[in-house]
Amino acid sequence: MLAEYEHSVISFLMSFKFKDKFSAEALGWDDEFRWLTPSAITFWETIKLAKQLGCRQFDFGRTSLNNENLIRFKRHWGSEEIEMPQYIFGSDKINSRGNPQDSLVRNSSLATLIKCCPDFVYNLFSRF
Repeated sequence: MLAEYEHSVISFLMSFKFKDKFSAEALGWDDEFRWLTPSAITFWETIKLAKQLGCRQFDFGRTSLNNENLIRFKRHWGSEEIEMPQYIFGSDKINSRGNPQDSLVRNSSLATLIKCCPDFVYNLFSRF
C-alpha cells in the first residue's frame, strides 16, 4: 500500500494476505511529511483493503517491548497483544524463548538458508 502526496510516495506498508488474515510486515515514510500522519493513513487504507478482501483478522506484526512509541501506535487501533515464542536454530541446538524482548539472531542458519533460496522457491511460498 502506498500513500502519495503531490505525486510523490510519502509512505508504504508492505503486507501479506493468508486465508482470512492480513499481516503488516514493513512500514516506511518520508519524515518530511510526518505532519500528514502518513503511517496512520496507510494503515487505515490497508485495514479497509483487508476488510474488502474478506479478511477477519489484521495482524499489526511484532514489536520489540523497547519500542514504546510503536506499541502505543498499535494500541491506538485497539490491537490485542500476545506473547510470541521464538525458536532460534543454531549449529548445536534449538533454543526456544518465550520472551518477546529478545530479538532474533540475525545470522541464524534459517536466515542464511532463506537468503540463498532461488527465486522459484519464493514463488512457491507466495501462492496461498
